[in-house]
Amino acid sequence: MSTGSISLDILLNKILTDAISGGNESIRAIQKRYPSLSEKEAHEILAMVSATAQSNDDSAELVVTAPPSFALKTKPTKVTVREMLMGARKSILITGYSITIQNRKIKCLLFMQR
Repeated sequence: MSTGSISLDILLNKILTDAISGGNESIRAIQKRYPSLSEKEAHEILAMVSATAQSNDDSAELVVTAPPSFALKTKPTKVTVREMLMGARKSILITGYSITIQNRKIKCLLFMQR
């Protein structure tokens, strides 16, 4: 799911992570993005998104390829690509992305799928 804004996507991912884990670390991020909200209102937003996430059968993750200086808590790109390739059941469609293959295992997986 994309909001069309990378900063909102990151915030949504934090909220969804809390929804899955039962945490509330996203409260500060919500309040930072919307400083006029009270802590109670931020908790209400977390509760609403959590309820929506739990009722949705779709599964998605936000994946970001960014310089290390961004200090984002994301999986490395090669781990994400490996999971996508290994988890494919029928076909793989890669579009709008440039892949530099430096990892032999990923290269082998790509060519095995042909």
